[in-house]
Amino acid sequence: MSVLHLTGTSDADGCPLGGKASGLVRCIRAGAPVPPAFVVLPGDEDKASWERAAASLGGRLAVRSSAVDEDGALTSQAGRYHSVVGVEPSGVVDAVAQVRASAGSVPMV
Repeated sequence: MSVLHLTGTSDADGCPLGGKASGLVRCIRAGAPVPPAFVVLPGDEDKASWERAAASLGGRLAVRSSAVDEDGALTSQAGRYHSVVGVEPSGVVDAVAQVRASAGSVPMV
């Protein structure tokens, strides 16, 4: 599996999801309205699958980090990664690269 579409199903169980993605899955399971979303799983470099997943959502996207080690009970990495908003599906590969490259480039407060 290269990307994980976030739904209320058990697809997310056992996947290495970060705090944001895990929180969205919990909200979906609780019945809260959550826009369609997907996660690029760690180590995934199948850029064609990212583009297909982005196109399946339709409209513009927000590309955000949800790294497994980004937030936890003992640490917070708020501000470590940039978010890229207003991304057309055809620009998802570049947006993911921007988010990944931004690690540590912004001072955390």
